[in-house]
Amino acid sequence: MFSFSSDLPRPVSWALFFFSPGWLVAVLLLGMFKVGVLSPGSFSTFLLTTAVFNGLFYGLAWHLTRLAIEGRRRLLVPVVLGAGFWISWFVHLTLENWSPTPPLAPVDLTSPLAGRWVGVIHGYTGDAPVTLILHPRTDGTLDGFQCNSRVYVERFDEGTYAGDSFSYDIISFQQRGRRDGTTMTIESSVMGKKQMWELRFVSADTGRAGLPDSVAGP
Repeated sequence: MFSFSSDLPRPVSWALFFFSPGWLVAVLLLGMFKVGVLSPGSFSTFLLTTAVFNGLFYGLAWHLTRLAIEGRRRLLVPVVLGAGFWISWFVHLTLENWSPTPPLAPVDLTSPLAGRWVGVIHGYTGDAPVTLILHPRTDGTLDGFQCNSRVYVERFDEGTYAGDSFSYDIISFQQRGRRDGTTMTIESSVMGKKQMWELRFVSADTGRAGLPDSVAGP
C-alpha cells in the first residue's frame, strides 16, 4: 500500500500498485455500499479491504496452481483469466496516465477560487475537517490539494474550472464544486453515490503551510 505515497518515484509507485489487484475490488465495494469520502476512518477501511482481497487473490491463485501441478490442470483456467484481466486493465491504465506532464501554467491569483478553504466532511465514520488549497491556473486547469483531518493529503487529478464552477478527481472520487461568495459547496460522488459538503474561504494564501510534509509536487 506504499503505492499511495506521493513521496515514491512514479515507476516504483506503479510497480507496487501492479501487485495490489485488491485495490480495484475495494473501490467497487466501498462505492457500492458507502460514500466514504477520504476521511481517516474510510481510508483505513479502504486500505484494509484492499489488503484482505489481495490476500484472498494470492491465496486462491497459489491453491489452484498447486492443485494444477498435482494434475488438475483445468484449475489453471481461472488463474490465467484473472491474471490476464488484471494485466490488461493495468496496461490500459498505465498507457492512459503515462503521457508526459506539460509545464504548469501560472496560478491566477486574481481568481476568487484561489486560496485556502476549510470545512467539515460528514462521513459514515464521523465528521472530519477538510482543507482545500486551490490553484486556479491561467489555462483553465485547477491544481491544488485536499487535506482531510490534517492526516491524508492528495493532489488533484484532472482539475478544471470556469468562473465559479470547478471539478477535480481524488483517486476514484469525482468532486464537483461551486463558489458562492466566501462559501462553496462540493458534491463528491463515487460509483453513482453522492455526498454534499460545504467550505468557507479563510485565506488567499495558496502555499502549503499547515499541511503534512508528505505533500509532493511543484
